[in-house]
Amino acid sequence: SAPTGFEPPPPDIRPVAGGLAEDEARGIDLDDDRLSPHLRAALEVLVRGRNAADVWELRSYALVHAGYLPGDLLVVDLGIAPKAGNVVCAQHYAWASASAETIFRIFEPPYLIAAGIDRELRRPLVVDGERVIIKGVVTEMIRPA
Repeated sequence: SAPTGFEPPPPDIRPVAGGLAEDEARGIDLDDDRLSPHLRAALEVLVRGRNAADVWELRSYALVHAGYLPGDLLVVDLGIAPKAGNVVCAQHYAWASASAETIFRIFEPPYLIAAGIDRELRRPLVVDGERVIIKGVVTEMIRPA
């Protein structure tokens, strides 16, 4: 088969804290050998000149009805203040189990909401600055071929 530009890693076989399912997203290192040269170049252009921008691979269907699919690469700008309707990257902390999860949701102040088919994700999360903290705003998306 033809190369896709990005080969996903093998499944992570480790216990998951707090009963959370597979991580919703995975941070991408632009030096990762699995990135094709063309994809790496495109991502470098998107983050160039920004003080704080990260690239994440979406691994959930939490935003499928907003047009985002598992495998999409999302550029998150940590320096942009979120506005209503923005897709954001957030940290969801479960203090009882000492775990944190990176999630992607739509910001509808003061809530984060999913736009997917998974019933487990339908419950809105209140952005309270303690249990749920917005880290940045999604500014671009690349869907590797």
